[in-house]
Amino acid sequence: MGAVRVKTLADLRRRRLQSGVIAVVLFLASAAATLALAILAESNAPFEHAFARANGAHLVVDYGPSVGSDAVAATGHASSVTASAGPWPVTAGSLGHPKGGRIGGGQFSGRPTPDRSIDAVTILAGRWWQASGEAVLDQDTARLLDKAVGDSITVYPPTDGKQPVPADAPGRVLTVVGVAASVSTPDVAVWMSPDDVTAVNPRHAPALQMLYRVDPSGSEPDLRSALANITAPLPPDGVVNSRTYLAVKTGVDRLADLYVPVLLAFSVFALLAAAFAIANVVSGVVLSGYRSIGVMKAIGFTPTQVISTLLGQILVPVIVGVIAGVIVGTVASMPIIEQTASSFGLPGEATFSWQIIAAVLAVTLATAVIAAIGPAIRAGRLSAVGAMTRGTAPSTHVAGGRLRRLGMRLPVAIQLRLGTAAGLAHPGRASMTLGALVVGVAALTFSIGLNSSLLRVMADLGRSEPSPVRVELMDPSVPADHVTSAIATDPRTARSVAMAQVKPTVPRAGTVPFIGYKGESDWIGYALIRGRWFASPGEVVAPTAFFTQTGLHVGDTATATIGDRQITVRLVGEIFDLADETDAHMLIRGTWSDLAALDPTATPTMWEAQPVAGTAPDDYRMGLGDAIGRGVQVFVQGDSSSDASFLLFLAVVGVLGAVLVVISLGGVFNTVLLETQQRTREMAVLKAIGMSPTQVVAMVLASIAPVAIAAGLIGVPLGLLAQHVVLTYMGEVAAGTDIPAATFDVFTPVMFVILGLSGLAIGAAGAYLPARRAARARIAPVLQAE
Repeated sequence: MGAVRVKTLADLRRRRLQSGVIAVVLFLASAAATLALAILAESNAPFEHAFARANGAHLVVDYGPSVGSDAVAATGHASSVTASAGPWPVTAGSLGHPKGGRIGGGQFSGRPTPDRSIDAVTILAGRWWQASGEAVLDQDTARLLDKAVGDSITVYPPTDGKQPVPADAPGRVLTVVGVAASVSTPDVAVWMSPDDVTAVNPRHAPALQMLYRVDPSGSEPDLRSALANITAPLPPDGVVNSRTYLAVKTGVDRLADLYVPVLLAFSVFALLAAAFAIANVVSGVVLSGYRSIGVMKAIGFTPTQVISTLLGQILVPVIVGVIAGVIVGTVASMPIIEQTASSFGLPGEATFSWQIIAAVLAVTLATAVIAAIGPAIRAGRLSAVGAMTRGTAPSTHVAGGRLRRLGMRLPVAIQLRLGTAAGLAHPGRASMTLGALVVGVAALTFSIGLNSSLLRVMADLGRSEPSPVRVELMDPSVPADHVTSAIATDPRTARSVAMAQVKPTVPRAGTVPFIGYKGESDWIGYALIRGRWFASPGEVVAPTAFFTQTGLHVGDTATATIGDRQITVRLVGEIFDLADETDAHMLIRGTWSDLAALDPTATPTMWEAQPVAGTAPDDYRMGLGDAIGRGVQVFVQGDSSSDASFLLFLAVVGVLGAVLVVISLGGVFNTVLLETQQRTREMAVLKAIGMSPTQVVAMVLASIAPVAIAAGLIGVPLGLLAQHVVLTYMGEVAAGTDIPAATFDVFTPVMFVILGLSGLAIGAAGAYLPARRAARARIAPVLQAE
């Protein structure tokens, strides 16, 4: 095999540029595949991974202060408990926002240490608190407040009205010494000393929190049984609150399910791009090396030696590129995986996945061998004379001849006709280039379309543009009419509507929230999937989940009952709404008249408002809060541009799409480079008879034009199909909702034209450098060598 090794190394040195292109293309493809698969692996059952790493708690129970710490600690010895931690004080509270006002809904915990034995808290920055006046922020709270280690925060009593405190209650300033995340207690906003927890709301003693691991723990009935066993010795009212790990898991898995189809699509794209790139460059090497193969056969190389030489020329740069790509893809995925976990509300901890590394290596190398072995065997079987003449002769294939003649008949300049005819002369080679370009155009269309559609989805769900400011009544003692009047009389209010919720029973749906709107509500921005928004009493709209559960359709009627009161309503619209008000994601939205018919005592508890044009929502929120006073929570609905995790997701989609385009560009570059090398003598003759360097460049670019235009016509529909399939899956499977038709319609006619021409742009970009190289080649050495 000495001759094979020497010949292989010599060809690799002679074709350094070509080998480098193969290595770069495979580097990009394997890196993209590794990155996408690594993120996909993290998005598959992320809670289970984080829960196992942290040895999470199956049960988190808050006990009333009257139970006593000794009695609470004794629950850790119940027969079903395998491990426990606590008790420590916890209390509800609010935090001062840097832009003014307070943010409520969080819990303050006096947990003494980030105990590794159960629910190990992951410290992401800084350290754990050690003394009074120090605080550790949850990662989401730190992001929301834009706080880091060394900053100060102000903690206040709760704003929910359940524990009334004076409106002027002083805040307590703490220094942030760490940022952390907990799998089992995601509601904790701040960890601090027990003294600071007590001082937050001195009028009300804090609750006592315990964490438990129990056996069995695989289902909700198991956990309910364990909770009953644990709390049996305590007073019936001793438990203030309890949470199971399965409840937290459901929320995380639902969010992760939205990531999976997108990342899976890009994983498939990347692997297909890798496979096609290999096949493209391998076949190109064989097609351009026929003359060299003939020489090898003439001096005594056997068919097996020829095959081994060709495989070596391909596999060496392939192996180098794939190994480098897997390494870079794995390293690059680490911070993205951590941020992805953070977007799920979980501690970010990236780990190497040898399975993914092995899979990418195996698939790409196997594809290289499969792609190379066919052309190599055919080349090995050629006679010396046949091999030496085949590479330089025009295609004898009927289709190739017809296509070549068609190219020569085009009403364009001669150099463009020559280039087009040359590009069409070898249908096999043209089809490989077409495939490379189709992947790039489809990936570009899919990436842009998916990002645009997801931005529209976030806008439709958040409704932050039509209805940016929301008000919730937290203290029942505050009159609803006062809040309504304060909003309506504010000169900066353009529109507002009051709402309340009751829970009637609906056949085949069970108890379903009914949200009634007091006033005009067609402006609040719910996207319609089918039908229209309600316009009069007796008409309602509902999300997809309601129609799926009940089997009803738009236009059907349903009855809603509370006690002895019943109304019949007509479903006039299906709205794009995840309905987070219930775990089943079902509700009905209708008029105030229908709600009052079900519950005449109902009063508004929620409001939505739109400020006049030119008024910043944050300024409007602060003014509205001052006008209403205490007892309400006024907040601005965030949009997707401020969601760090969503922006990360869009960035990943964009980067993967760009990498796939570059892979396609590399495939075109390599194909055109091989073709120009094969046509060196022809181009030298053309330049000798007067063709200028500019005309040579135009001729080479024209050789790629037909397939590039065809790639645009094929790739755009494929990208749109992928966008439609993935978004539909995200809606129906992961989120349980249909997607409005307008969500898919994100491209203008001009954008369609641009995308259609993107194949031509990618092809021209990939072919330009080989074209310039051919144009600058000297004439005399080439003709003298002949």
